[in-house]
Amino acid sequence: MEVKEGAEWLLTLHGPDGTDYRNRNIFAEIVEHKRIQYRYFEPNFTNTIDFETQGDKTLMQRHMLFDSVAEFEIVVNLRGR
Repeated sequence: MEVKEGAEWLLTLHGPDGTDYRNRNIFAEIVEHKRIQYRYFEPNFTNTIDFETQGDKTLMQRHMLFDSVAEFEIVVNLRGR
């Protein structure tokens, strides 16, 4: 994967039951050591991950902004399986 703005990241996760989960993402914003933001497709949302140095540790905060309530509910229901 090439982590730069505008780059596409294709990833397939393989479930224990043999199901393939295809993922498509496009990096929207990269700020070195500070932020990674990308668009995720099907379901559609923007994922923003911010990094903050705290001494010898790093605080990571993740924010997911969904295009709709229906898109959010898809993700919630998938994780409940």
